[in-house]
Amino acid sequence: MRVCNYYLKQWLPKMIWVVMASLSLYLFFLDFPVRLDSYQTVCDAPNNGCLETSQLTVKEVNQLEEMGLSLKSYTGFRIALDIIEGLVFFVISGLLLFRKESMVFNLYVALVFLSLGAGISLSFPEQFPEWTIFYHFISIFGGTYLILFLILPDGKFVPSWSLLAALLWIVAGAGTLYLPGSFIDIETWPIWTSIVTWVILHLILVFSQIYRYIKKSDRIQRQQMKWYLYSIAMYFIALLCLNFIGPLGVTLKFATELFYTASSILIPISIGFAIFKYKLWDINVVIHRTILYGALSLFVILFYVLMVGLLSLFFQSEDNLLASIITAGIIAVCFQPLKDRLQSIVNRLIFGDRDNPYKILNQLNSILEASKSTDHVLPLVVKTLSQALKIPYVAVQLNERGSNQIVASIGEAQEAGVEIPLLHQGQKLGHCCFLIVLLLNLLARQI
Repeated sequence: MRVCNYYLKQWLPKMIWVVMASLSLYLFFLDFPVRLDSYQTVCDAPNNGCLETSQLTVKEVNQLEEMGLSLKSYTGFRIALDIIEGLVFFVISGLLLFRKESMVFNLYVALVFLSLGAGISLSFPEQFPEWTIFYHFISIFGGTYLILFLILPDGKFVPSWSLLAALLWIVAGAGTLYLPGSFIDIETWPIWTSIVTWVILHLILVFSQIYRYIKKSDRIQRQQMKWYLYSIAMYFIALLCLNFIGPLGVTLKFATELFYTASSILIPISIGFAIFKYKLWDINVVIHRTILYGALSLFVILFYVLMVGLLSLFFQSEDNLLASIITAGIIAVCFQPLKDRLQSIVNRLIFGDRDNPYKILNQLNSILEASKSTDHVLPLVVKTLSQALKIPYVAVQLNERGSNQIVASIGEAQEAGVEIPLLHQGQKLGHCCFLIVLLLNLLARQI
């Protein structure tokens, strides 16, 4: 019986996934002509949903032709992005089934990814009414994507009452799809009620993540959360670029569409990293590079636009070539100092004062001089190091009666750390669990 239950728990989710994946793939290819026709249709009403369907306007088609490209080339570009996005979602979805623990949670996440990866058009039921039931069967998991962010990274609702928000979201969605016109159909509610409900659900989502991060998460779970929260932030930045920068020109539309797809792909990848706990600590490096080069790019763009405009007014010329050359020269001269300055700020924001060990030693020296009791020295030392370097765990162990005893620590012990011996006049007093070798060597000499 136990063997039967084991194989049932291990293979039933995989069988369900295979059936759902096969159905999703079939509907994806069935929807292909609909999607193709949508991209090849020129939108003559820019304010009526062109960006949502990724259609080009008449103006953008003319710009495309001036570049020597056709509408078919844009269609191929969009179809390629859809295929790549769907492939990534499907692959990550399948990999989740190889994780043995929390199979129900893994299956739910995998089904959400299948639904989002298929990305079936909203007009699909009108084109293929005989497949409407299967369309809703696949799409309903994608429609619960917000619930996914209420239970990540461990599959539990935190706080527990956020389950009510998830149920409200499911009831409202099911009412709109399956019981149109009923009292649970959110589209029949007064407009202000729909807006308030939508805002409250998203506020609960934000509160849930903040509460989970601060109150209920350990060190590893916080790193897990950083991965998918980073991907969500990148997604919203890409969405803003798509809506506000993309319409400025067809070249920018290509760039923002590419950026938007890349940010969409980042979501399943980051969630996969978080669930599998793969290289979690690398997220700090990723965030560091994103902030640094994002801020640098934004500054260069704003400076270039501002300087070109001012120089054009100064020279009273519509020809911006000279202004562009002068601005490019200024940027070339100032780029490296600006990069170094921004990198210093970002380093301190994320990694603390790791680039300035002597500053930390001065802080420790001040603590040692100001401390009136030796009992409080080591706790203050580990606290200062943890805050200054922004690391989760610091501990000091001393040799007492032939064994190492932790006499001061802060945070939770981690599996991978660095132990630096603490020496005094050639005698080993103990060691300190830490991450930065250089600082501990300096600290050991001071102690």
